[in-house]
Amino acid sequence: MTSEGLTVLASPSEPDLFCASVSRGRVKLIRAASELARLNIGAAPQAGRRIAPSTDVWSHMRARLSGLPAEEFWAIALDTRYRVLLDAMFARHNLTEVDVHDRYFAG
Repeated sequence: MTSEGLTVLASPSEPDLFCASVSRGRVKLIRAASELARLNIGAAPQAGRRIAPSTDVWSHMRARLSGLPAEEFWAIALDTRYRVLLDAMFARHNLTEVDVHDRYFAG
């Protein structure tokens, strides 16, 4: 299955579901369920929670950002014991790129 096919499966559009002969009531139920699943899987890490190996960060962000129509730049700040201090989006794409300015990180 292509990545485009996986995106459609992860967050099906109403026309896609109607083409698959899904009733209008079921379409709303499926869309709500897929949105709840996406929000639950990619929930923000709790402040103070340990997020150590890079695979944890990758899994978290992949679940959170997959299927979004726009690129985003996120930062997760950790303390010396790998506990989450901050989880924030700093920029969203403008048309061809994501601009991240150093003023976001100046102390």
